[in-house]
Amino acid sequence: MVYSDDPQASYDVNSHDENPMPRYDMIDSNRHGTRCAGEVAAVANNSICSLGIAYKASVGGVRMLDGDVTDAVEARSLSLNPQHIDIYSASWGPDDDGKTVDGPGELAMRAFIEGVTRGRGGRGSIFVWASGNGGRDHDNCNCDGYTNSIWTLSISSATENGLVPWYSEACSSTLATTYSSGSTGEKQIVTTDLHHQCTSSHTGTSASAPLAAGICALALEANTQLTWRDMQHIVVATAKPANLKAPDWTVNGVGRNVSHSFGYGLMDAAAMVKLARHWPTVPEQHKCEVLAPHTDKVIPAKSYVTLELHVKECAGVNYLEHVQAKITLMSQRRGDLEIQLTSPAGTRTTLLARRPHDVSRSGFRSWPFMSVHTWGENPLGIWKLEIHNEARFLGRATLQEWALIFYGTEVPPPSYKGSYVPPPVPPPRPPPPLNLPTQPKKSKGARKNKSANATQKPGRAKKLFPTSAPSGGRKTPRPSVISARRPTISPLLTATHPIGLTILLAPPQQATKLSDWNLIFYGTETAPGYELETATPKKKEDVNTDSFNEDNSVELNSGSRWKEIAQRTGQTSQEVIRTMPEVSSGCNKPSNSCLGLSIVLIVFLLSLRNAISEQRVTRT
Repeated sequence: MVYSDDPQASYDVNSHDENPMPRYDMIDSNRHGTRCAGEVAAVANNSICSLGIAYKASVGGVRMLDGDVTDAVEARSLSLNPQHIDIYSASWGPDDDGKTVDGPGELAMRAFIEGVTRGRGGRGSIFVWASGNGGRDHDNCNCDGYTNSIWTLSISSATENGLVPWYSEACSSTLATTYSSGSTGEKQIVTTDLHHQCTSSHTGTSASAPLAAGICALALEANTQLTWRDMQHIVVATAKPANLKAPDWTVNGVGRNVSHSFGYGLMDAAAMVKLARHWPTVPEQHKCEVLAPHTDKVIPAKSYVTLELHVKECAGVNYLEHVQAKITLMSQRRGDLEIQLTSPAGTRTTLLARRPHDVSRSGFRSWPFMSVHTWGENPLGIWKLEIHNEARFLGRATLQEWALIFYGTEVPPPSYKGSYVPPPVPPPRPPPPLNLPTQPKKSKGARKNKSANATQKPGRAKKLFPTSAPSGGRKTPRPSVISARRPTISPLLTATHPIGLTILLAPPQQATKLSDWNLIFYGTETAPGYELETATPKKKEDVNTDSFNEDNSVELNSGSRWKEIAQRTGQTSQEVIRTMPEVSSGCNKPSNSCLGLSIVLIVFLLSLRNAISEQRVTRT
């Protein structure tokens, strides 16, 4: 065999036995796991194929996708021997068809929680996940409840030339990148294959995740005491953005380069091992949730709404790790929605881009959109949520409720970079004293000044979001459908980790400064009965209509039209609705869809034994 097999890390969940050997067929559709396993742990000098990243590690296979994939099957696979297995590498997930919204069921969710809280002797199991291959269908990995989980290390791909592959999904939950295949003529991944063969055509984010898992195994070899959060911090601290080409690179509030396509950059094995050797454990993780005032906000077609949430306190969280925006949003066509989140430090994150193939009318129900782009920032200050509705005609959307969930530490973690401190929040203006001094009499032409700042009113109590299931597709290896999935539940409601939960009530939003104004004249040119309404001159403003471009401009409607829309939709001075131009999306190059099924479980052991891998998913 080409790699060392670990029976304690192997199981056939489909047949309920301890032999996860792949089922052979005429087209070798179950080759996926064998290929992923070779990337991780193929032994040195094997005379058959390439060596693995962690060539002294042992590897096991879990056969789970060659049959009905239920919530119980997933949970059994993700919780296999967590005191023995260090790293779970998963190159599978919901359909990458650009229209599915799906995530872990209740049992699989509990398996994640148990893994990070009790796995590896309390240090936490490390879950490495392929971000998805739905780029051709304009899919977004924030609609995948596995890759956008705080418990998984989501990995994307880069071509040999540092470009975004045609299959790559851009989203704010991607943490880092490794190399994989690209377009025709570009190199692909060399690894082991069925029939004791070697292949040079392993592709997709399925090939990227095992490379990341192997690098994590090297870091664990340098320091076996690393926790699951230590590993994520080390990845963020050492990832290299250089030589990766994407139009959306930006610098966050603590000076780190980050991209929706590449996360924080290419994983650097040498840098991770060096940093891991002397890495102190990160401070304990805290969590706080800030609920926005409840209001049903209608978003007409071809418009957007901006909402602000002032975070004045977040107990135990001064340095952010993950941020979730839990949103309930109804729409007549879900794929027409775009969502952006801007932090107090000015980091603008695209939580959801348009998905042209998503025609669902079910919207999002308490769906947790996740971002790692504000890693290291302070949560205090004003957060802005911007929702675009690109629907045509009368396709309106309705925002029912939303909240922000912050995960982070009270003291700086070892990887903290930057010194951003948000401006202090001014205290409420005190009421005037009862006995005011006599004011001097103003001249006839003098103006009377009125205070623009009123005393803030306390917020009203809000209920937690109810448990509800986002609409979902089916869990299958692409391209064939295998089985139906159980509906998901609202994540984190049953979580027992991290410690501490503080729910803060957001005060009513305060009026913003006057930035624009119009004079609207109403009257008639002739006798009453022949009304003629005039419009004010149009003014151009820059808005962001695309996920990554900031230079699109639109024209505002006339003042009378704006007033009509505002009266109909109940807008206030805190929310701006502007007519948007239609945006068309490009189309990436097609390619062969991936075949096979597999999940690979990597165990950090120094034994040298031969191994068998079984296939799991379909992100090749």
